[in-house]
Amino acid sequence: MQGLVWWSASPAALTMVYFVARHHTAGIAAAAAGVVAGASAVVASAVGWSDREVLGAALVAAGMAAVAWALGRWRRRSLTRRTAAVIHWGARSRFAHFAARLERHRLAAGLHDTSAHRFTAIAVGSTAALRLADPVMKARALDHAAAEGRAAASELARLAGCDDPPEPAATGDLSEIDALMSTWPPQRITYRRTAGATDASPQATAVAVRVVRESLTNAFKHAPASSIDVSVETKSAHLVATITDHAPPLESPPPIPGPGTGGERGDRSDGVEAHGGQAHGETEHRGQGHTGRQRAAQGRGGWGLAGLAGAVGECGGSLTAGPSGAGWTVRAVLPLTPGLGLPASTRVGGWRGRRATDLALVMLAVALTAGVALLPPENPPLTPAQALMLVPLFALHALPLAWRHRAPAVSLAASVAVYPLLLAVWRTTGALQPPGNLYLLCGWVELVLLYAVGVRRRARTWPLPLALFAASGVLLGALAVLPAAAWALGIVVGTRREQRRKAAVARDARFAAQTHAALLAERERIAAGLRSTVLRRADEVVAAADEGRLDAVLAAARAGLTGLRELLDGLGAQDDVDPPPTLEALGVLGTRRSVFVRYEGHRRAVHPAVEVIAFLAGRELMRRAAGQEATVTVTYLRSGMMVSGTADDVTRRRLLALADAAGGEVSANGAAVRVWLPEAGLA
Repeated sequence: MQGLVWWSASPAALTMVYFVARHHTAGIAAAAAGVVAGASAVVASAVGWSDREVLGAALVAAGMAAVAWALGRWRRRSLTRRTAAVIHWGARSRFAHFAARLERHRLAAGLHDTSAHRFTAIAVGSTAALRLADPVMKARALDHAAAEGRAAASELARLAGCDDPPEPAATGDLSEIDALMSTWPPQRITYRRTAGATDASPQATAVAVRVVRESLTNAFKHAPASSIDVSVETKSAHLVATITDHAPPLESPPPIPGPGTGGERGDRSDGVEAHGGQAHGETEHRGQGHTGRQRAAQGRGGWGLAGLAGAVGECGGSLTAGPSGAGWTVRAVLPLTPGLGLPASTRVGGWRGRRATDLALVMLAVALTAGVALLPPENPPLTPAQALMLVPLFALHALPLAWRHRAPAVSLAASVAVYPLLLAVWRTTGALQPPGNLYLLCGWVELVLLYAVGVRRRARTWPLPLALFAASGVLLGALAVLPAAAWALGIVVGTRREQRRKAAVARDARFAAQTHAALLAERERIAAGLRSTVLRRADEVVAAADEGRLDAVLAAARAGLTGLRELLDGLGAQDDVDPPPTLEALGVLGTRRSVFVRYEGHRRAVHPAVEVIAFLAGRELMRRAAGQEATVTVTYLRSGMMVSGTADDVTRRRLLALADAAGGEVSANGAAVRVWLPEAGLA
């Protein structure tokens, strides 16, 4: 009767643990499982069981509660995966629109970073030469215009191409900055480079060249009468590029039109600071009542200073830009070695994910065998000495369950290999229970591992299951069908999973083709505009320079800048369509909410469910940081994703619930929060 009371209470308690694990975080559910194990011991003691029996009852209850906890956690992750899939598929109608938008911004950033700077340099040089009427300067200006015009035409032709453009390789050194400085009027620039030509990595060098070129263009555009100091040096394993112009603010628009001129320089903000930037250059600098160069940086949807912030952030560096006396200073700090400036991106914990299910099975195997052995069956229970020798072997036999997903065949072999030692110790210690009881207590471990072997569907592993069938037939007779059933069930489940995976791959391929078609259509539309306007102006610059007509060069360069400005205005137009739940879309969302989004690590395809959860985590961090000088960092890890930022207590609890449901973790250090999302938990 005592046993009946205890066992009848267990199903209700285990069901409670399951539902708590399904609807609450892992910590709350683990506490519920501990309460069940403790309550079982209290009940057993209250009905008069011996201390040994109480311990056995507590062990068995703890093992069963661990499995109920693991099953609830598995169901919680499954529901999260299903919900994420629904969100992902529900947003796929917006993917093509978003891809076209990103293509517009990619082309706009390319135009700003290449052709706009070249046309500006041509206009500045031509204006200076015509004003001074110096034949030598005029000849140099014509040579420079011809070279820059051809380079601009080549870049425009590449951007106007309808095939996927290759990524330019970063192979230069810091001498590129020397060459860049020679194209600007030397009487206005003080240039100093103490960093060695090859001190920095090619990636850092390319970004430094871009920072100097962008800053010089902005200085000549917003303060055409200013003097400019440019320095490139190394400090504490970092490359530091500083560009400062010295001039009082202008009260009228700059004389040279160009993309990015959006207001008076005298209305600049008190400064901006960017540590990282947005995807595809989308970001926004903030300021109250100041619109000059800052508006120029942000008014085109993300190129200019904001685009520089993204490029610097990709290198793990930082960018600051703001007033310096009567002038303006831009300072970029880049690590000499790639990745040096990136924070440590390591995961924490992991007990909330799929790994916890394996460990719960290990706990069940140890607790069940040891606990039942302490309970009084029809045979005398184990003595303390026997238990002391056998329990470690029970644990050794169960431990391979922890690797059933990664190496099921090896785990099965390791588990079976413990049996001879278990039987030998069983007989040596004089245990009076029959060996068949040992097999019944431990054999379910092999069934679980056989199922895992079947799921993997490895043909070369068939001898091991066959040997187990034979051994089971000798010991259990008709029950030998259980190993065969477990293996067959695993094969069926594995086959169905593979079929679903192939169907998903085919479906994704069709969708990717549709999205790519929309991208190519948008690229062709923009290319048509480039060919009819800006590219024609670049050809006119070259033709006029070859003919020695500097005034025509200046007119063509200004016309090219005007055409670029109009084109960038159109490409930078914002829309109100909500971005799809993707990692790249976080950059667009950050632009709308005035939050910087920084990307780290090697970008790669991520499981859609993980991508959706990462997007939701990033959006939650942005909700707290909206309107503030804040950064959200998205890090690609080998085993998953990490999204980090700052959060208050309420936001941290929301993030914990979100990450916990996906099998992830949240770590906090003050206001700083990191959300780790493993792909294994949802894939």
